[in-house]
Amino acid sequence: MLTPKLEAFRDLLLKWNEKINLISRSTVDFVEQVHIGDGVIGSEIIEADGEFTEIYDLGSGNGIPGLVFSVLFPHIHVRCVESDQRKAAFLKTAVITLGLKNVKVENLRVESLPRGRYVFIARGYTSIKEALAIVEKFCEKGTVFYHFKSKAWESELPVDCSTWNTHQIAEYLLEGADSVPRYIIKSVML
Repeated sequence: MLTPKLEAFRDLLLKWNEKINLISRSTVDFVEQVHIGDGVIGSEIIEADGEFTEIYDLGSGNGIPGLVFSVLFPHIHVRCVESDQRKAAFLKTAVITLGLKNVKVENLRVESLPRGRYVFIARGYTSIKEALAIVEKFCEKGTVFYHFKSKAWESELPVDCSTWNTHQIAEYLLEGADSVPRYIIKSVML
């Protein structure tokens, strides 16, 4: 059962999906379970795992998990980083439509972020290996990266893990979906 804000988000996502590819057409009928449900469960796991006041959703695209996270946890600032202008326009429209005061949409490439210590989340951004290689160029020790992944996540790990400590923190099934396990993987920069 979705909250009114998540229902409004779902409706906006489906409307925009007719114009730009935000979710796969094959999953439109299961948007609540496969996409929003994944965002809800994963966001709850991540919020319970860490202590932070700001989180960056990399390759935010369709707003999952970033916008879902912001609806669930309005006390945490969410930065949605998306390089595609059309997807960034969707995110900005969703922020205004849903009245999300804790979200800022950054229409830029991830590599453009300034040097610092971050907390990242990503779902469908790229492989764990690629994501960590991209962010380690500008991140400082203690940066945390939460990855939403499927069962083959271990095949995405870098060969050399000396810069990151990466491990699974949760496994869950999505209600009404095809019972394929989902995982939250946490990487911490050493």
